[in-house]
Amino acid sequence: MTAAATVRLSELCNLISEPVKPSARPDALYLGLEHLASGRLVRIGGGQASNMRSNTSAFEPGDVLYGKLRPYLDKAVFAGGHGVCTTELLVLRVKPGVDPRFLATVVHAPSFLEYAIAGTTRVQHPRTSWAHIREYDLPAFTLDEQRQVADLLWLVHEAICRSDALVEEGQALKRTAMQTLFTRGLRGEAQKKSEIGPVPESWEVGPLGEFADVISTRMSYSELECVEQTPTGDTVRVQGIKVSDMNLPGNEHKLRTVTLERMIDKDEAEYRCAPSGTIIFPRPQDRPAPEEAGRVGGTIQGVAAQAGDGGDPGGGVGFARN
Repeated sequence: MTAAATVRLSELCNLISEPVKPSARPDALYLGLEHLASGRLVRIGGGQASNMRSNTSAFEPGDVLYGKLRPYLDKAVFAGGHGVCTTELLVLRVKPGVDPRFLATVVHAPSFLEYAIAGTTRVQHPRTSWAHIREYDLPAFTLDEQRQVADLLWLVHEAICRSDALVEEGQALKRTAMQTLFTRGLRGEAQKKSEIGPVPESWEVGPLGEFADVISTRMSYSELECVEQTPTGDTVRVQGIKVSDMNLPGNEHKLRTVTLERMIDKDEAEYRCAPSGTIIFPRPQDRPAPEEAGRVGGTIQGVAAQAGDGGDPGGGVGFARN
């Protein structure tokens, strides 16, 4: 550590403002928010400047590109080369004696994320600003310490990326298997043509409404938040569900963890909630905006419930409200 206990972000880097018209560098790499993934240190994609019409900002190798729009998305990357980016990305360039890889990890720190969010303005399109984040305080590390911190965190990041790649491969295999199962079935029988494509001859094809009901419920997420808990008696555990809950690790196929849970009377839950086994998915209008690519988002919310301790897990109730 240096003699100073803390330093401000503005002591580590400068904001670089170099406006560039895409037509001036048509072949340049272009980065938008859609090319950054939440929590990742490197980009996941890229475009070409010639495809853009609005002004962009130039960046150089070693710059850190920080997403000021919706800072809760936690989007910031280390630039590995020259290019241009959307003006929704702040171009941060380190000062002498600062490791740029370290700076990239700083702007992903949980405390920095909270600080950036606290400085947002506007409701529909919340943005933070350089004027705000430049005041962020962090421990004053020497250059050698910065490199050690960066080496460790980048090693962790690479491990996470490799893990994600394996998950994606597994999901691709699953999609292939599902496609085969839903077109050929399990018995290897002959296929027939249908309005949804080839299916086994013995299968019947019909509207989804013939096989499932779209249900309505009598309790909202906000109402569940205000419900008084009933810890004893004939109760069930009621879960409040938002799209953000669906995005939690372990909830990919079956809802296991949610932020909101209440123990309430079983009769009330059965009357106001939908039965367990209800399938929940976001409505089309709840799909994330382009800048939120890689992160589930939206406003769908609902509640689900399961039997309380000692109860029959198969007798739980729940609901999802569209």
